[in-house]
Amino acid sequence: MFMRKLSGFTLAEVLVTLGIIGVVASLTMPSLINNSDRQQFVARLKKVNSVLAQATAMAVEENETMIEDWGLIDGSNESINKVFNYYSKHLNVIKDCGNDSSGGDCVAKTQLLTLAGNVYSASWSNASGFGGNVHTFVLNDGTSLIFDAYGSSMSTYGVTRNNLKHSMLIIADVNGTKKPNQLGRDTFLFVLTQNGIVPAGADVSEENSDCKSGGVGLHCAAKVISSGSMDY
Repeated sequence: MFMRKLSGFTLAEVLVTLGIIGVVASLTMPSLINNSDRQQFVARLKKVNSVLAQATAMAVEENETMIEDWGLIDGSNESINKVFNYYSKHLNVIKDCGNDSSGGDCVAKTQLLTLAGNVYSASWSNASGFGGNVHTFVLNDGTSLIFDAYGSSMSTYGVTRNNLKHSMLIIADVNGTKKPNQLGRDTFLFVLTQNGIVPAGADVSEENSDCKSGGVGLHCAAKVISSGSMDY
């Protein structure tokens, strides 16, 4: 007895072919989805960098002051709120969680991971440097931002061109509360210097950067903005 032909192929041949296609699809789809996510994160990071840079320049012009005269003080809600008010006029803020040190509902409540996949902090809102003097908010594109006044060197974040006695660390999760909540993937850092916004990692060499496989990911903002990819 002969097996029935379907357009020149036996039913068994068609089923085998479909099975192979299914296996190949199951192997390649996760990679394709992951690459698509990375491309979106790169585009969003570049946008955040541009938006923050423009808002900084406009805040300086509007207030007719130098950044070093903004009066940032580590541990002072009053000073971080004043700087937030400088920025908020030039950003599309849709949610303001104020000085809630937990981040309120503006940030993810899951663990913040390093680029290597290890736990960096028990929660996204308690990342390194965070204290009571933070201001957390969300932009209209879903980006979560935290302004954190900082009173020590920013060399940990790969920025050494900062001459401010008290500066500001900016933590940006480009897809808000959605996963992966991981440094170097969807979460990136910026530093406010006397000359404006600088992406974390801008002043470290490739050799000393932690933006690589097995690294923490603190220095990835500058690398991704420069290369336009996440080739690590």
